[in-house]
Parts: sequence; structure tokens; C-alpha cells
Amino acid sequence: MPLKGFGVILTFAETIETENKDFYLQGTSQLPEGEVKSFLYELIKEKEKQIKQVQRVRRENVAEMILEPVEGFTRDRFLVNLSGVNAADPGAVVETARKIEERNLNYYREAAKKMKSHPEVASALQQLEKKQKKLLSKMDSL
Repeated sequence: MPLKGFGVILTFAETIETENKDFYLQGTSQLPEGEVKSFLYELIKEKEKQIKQVQRVRRENVAEMILEPVEGFTRDRFLVNLSGVNAADPGAVVETARKIEERNLNYYREAAKKMKSHPEVASALQQLEKKQKKLLSKMDSL
């Protein structure tokens, strides 16, 4: 499915961040106390911040009525299947978390390029990309 414009790109960003948060919440309910569960709580807080940031970017820039079509950008490349992941297995949860955070990193990187004609939006997407890099770096220590 194509991501044809500003609104669709930010709506998809909010969707994937919400799905990530839900996955991490599921993990916290099934994992025993420990380093991985603590990290999931950190990820949940970060996802809540990122959702708010995406909503703010959309709200603040919608007045410009960014109707420029975006070409060659589809959501299919950024889908991660979360079904079947054993949320009670710390190793499986960390592996899946890495996949979805890497997906987010790639999504924000490419979305920023697609929105480069709108510097404020591109800058906000690049900030989200940087946050993804930090999260992935923290995962290396798990």
C-alpha cells in the first residue's frame, strides 16, 4: 500500500509506534522481573513520547496543507509480523524488539528523505531516526 503524502506518512508512523508500544506492554505482562522487562518499560515510555511527537508534527504542519504527492514509498517494506512471538521468552522479545526498532529507523530515514521539500517535517523525522539509533544502541547491551 503506497504512502502517498504527508498525512499518510505520519499516520503510519503513529500506527507502527502504537503497535510497538502494545507489543512491549504484552512483554511486560508476561516476562519475569529482570533486565529485559525493565528495558521494555523504558521502551514503552519512549514510544509514548514518539507517538506524541508524531501527533505534534502532524498538528503543527497540517495548516500548511501539504498536499504534494509522494512517489515510490510503500508501507509493505516496513511491516513486521508480531504474531507468533512468544512474549514470555526474553530472547524472542529482544530479537523482535530489535527488528521493529530497526524497521522504525529505516522508516524514519526514508520518510525524512521523501519529505525533504518540507524542512520542518523532515527535521522532525530525522529526530525520530536519531532516537531509534539510541534505542538500538541500548539493545546491544542486553
